[in-house]
Amino acid sequence: MRSLTNPEARAIRILLARGNMPERQQLEIAGLPRTTYQTIRLRAQLKGWVRERYIPDPRMFGMAGIHFVLAQPFGERWSEVIARIRSFDGVVVLWLFHESILAVLFERATTELSTPRLHDDGLSRLWTVTVTLPRAGILAYFDFEGSWSNMVLDGTTFSYPQGLPSGFRKSSLSPRERTVIQELLLRPFSASMPELSRRIFGSFRVSHQARRMVDFDWIQRRVLPDYSGLPSFRGRGPRQYVFVTGVPGVHLNPEDLFSHLVNEAHVSPFLFVFDNKRVLIGAVSPAPASLTARRSSVSNLLEASLEKIEVVREPVDGVSPLVDHQYFQLIDRVATQNAKD
Repeated sequence: MRSLTNPEARAIRILLARGNMPERQQLEIAGLPRTTYQTIRLRAQLKGWVRERYIPDPRMFGMAGIHFVLAQPFGERWSEVIARIRSFDGVVVLWLFHESILAVLFERATTELSTPRLHDDGLSRLWTVTVTLPRAGILAYFDFEGSWSNMVLDGTTFSYPQGLPSGFRKSSLSPRERTVIQELLLRPFSASMPELSRRIFGSFRVSHQARRMVDFDWIQRRVLPDYSGLPSFRGRGPRQYVFVTGVPGVHLNPEDLFSHLVNEAHVSPFLFVFDNKRVLIGAVSPAPASLTARRSSVSNLLEASLEKIEVVREPVDGVSPLVDHQYFQLIDRVATQNAKD
């Protein structure tokens, strides 16, 4: 596999940044001519180096909380556990690794949130974090800009960290707004749409009303890397997904731990979520030698903040996104619930 050029590496950093950045600003930051940038952008998408998704503010669908699940099934129970997770309502992410499963489930509830029923002999290890909306313990939500910049460039970021959108303030969506949102969420998965239209970037490809929803932070356009096919840059690039989980220490402020990891250890987790019982961190490795030589010890920072620390490592070429940010199903779920009510 060939290596990325410097312009390609810089363009990908901008693609991974906040999705509503005007193209003129993208060009200024990347320091690339318009034609060069547009060519790289199209190449990255057509080759599958990156993929585009739209992530909604969960409250527009009446969601009360979110479950983050990291699990390791026994080998003989693998298919059974996957089927059981898929049967739960609100599964929007289900990534399969060689030995582990990462799932994100949105829950619409008026009573106390219930943790997904996964506690049985089908699992060798299970970790869950449940956050309550709107006060959600989500500091980074599948935001890969920071880790890419740290690993292959100079560490500069422009929108990291991004959590979930939080701009929705209405009691409900109008029928027209619901249609626009549904079109955005379905676009990457629509079999009726030409492949190029499903993959292409740019807010200019969507309606004016959809762009306003992005500007108002009702919904975010997020670009996700496919590290299994994305070439390295000068020999630098992710080889492993690393998940770290632990019990919060007595005096832990999760925001402080996140800040120390980003600013002192130069680790930019793509996922950082927490509740009062557990912290779950997702990152990529290895860091380049130029970075490790000048940063604080990651282990020391974690051990000073967390107890009962456990680490799960999975190769980047072993991930299979069975459910890959499929939020469109939430619309159908709300419609069904409203019909019942």
